[in-house]
Amino acid sequence: MHRMSSFCLALLVLLGSASPSLAVRSFQEVWDDAMPLMSKGADIVASGQNPDERSWGEILTFRDSKFARLMEECFEVMADSSITGGIRELDAIRRANAEKRAKIAELQKKAVSAPSSSWNPLKDTQQSIREDVVRMRQEIADNEARMEQLRESTLAALQSRGLPVSREQVDAMLGAIDGNDTASVMAVAENIKAIQAAIEQQLSQPGASMELVQSYTGVYMMCRKVYVYAIELALQRIDESYLKRLDGIRKEAESLLAEAKAMMARAGESDRKILAANIPANQRTLEAADLYRRYLERQKSHLRALLGEASTSAKVAVNTYRTVRTGTELLGLMKRSEADFSEIFKFQPPALSLLYDDRLRQEFESITERLRAE
Repeated sequence: MHRMSSFCLALLVLLGSASPSLAVRSFQEVWDDAMPLMSKGADIVASGQNPDERSWGEILTFRDSKFARLMEECFEVMADSSITGGIRELDAIRRANAEKRAKIAELQKKAVSAPSSSWNPLKDTQQSIREDVVRMRQEIADNEARMEQLRESTLAALQSRGLPVSREQVDAMLGAIDGNDTASVMAVAENIKAIQAAIEQQLSQPGASMELVQSYTGVYMMCRKVYVYAIELALQRIDESYLKRLDGIRKEAESLLAEAKAMMARAGESDRKILAANIPANQRTLEAADLYRRYLERQKSHLRALLGEASTSAKVAVNTYRTVRTGTELLGLMKRSEADFSEIFKFQPPALSLLYDDRLRQEFESITERLRAE
């Protein structure tokens, strides 16, 4: 049984909680966009040529192979769902609130020297600054209320599935840096299940032609390849982006901690008090960074296990496409793989140790914000 991390399942429930303001395409639209791309990809595989081999024109123009570009397009189509829509909304709210808080800080600094009144309506005054600050604080409060709605709907959906998950776990799941990548993997799996169901329905009808069977065998093969692509992309981002940036944060905290300890001996009494507070703050950052690394390494472990099985299934799908024995064999293969996809969602969410310490949780959230901002 696949044992994905707790984060994945929390993201899945966003299927029902995304904001209506974010346009999420219907399955019919995903189908219409994906079919032509998958047919082109299947034709390349059927031709017997190496799909990854680039033409001279592609080499000279520094482009990926045509098949690689088709895979990227297929992924973008298949990863579009209300799962990723919900994640995008949460991230957009976080960014908007961060910008508003920064703007409030700038306005408060301006207020020190702002005139009480001015003939110029475009000039900041004490009154206009107060009004702007009040307005933006209300906007922040409204945004936080929307985020609360998303968290509550996620928690309710998880608990309705009988999973022993706490509110603190949900907050950590939705706030992690790899949220959109994991959501994309789940969205691709969800769309593949829908595509497989549609194919099965058509092929089970009387009179399904061998041409249709062959065409859909190619679609099925491309679905499996896109799923592998999604997992590989998530793994690549963890290794090449998140972990490297996390190492940068850790090195900075180590440097600041060493510097604070070195300055303690020669600092005055008031400065020593400040340094004495900086030391445990940097120690908490280091501890949270280590926990974050363990979290990301655990995600990698889950994804690698999933990738191994998905890669094998993709190879089987390629073999099936090239031989195209009978429609019955194809249907049997699809039904077995559909059960495999269902296993993705069957796991118990593990407790994260950082959730038991409020200060460490705050550091975890702080590091997440820094990772997002870089």
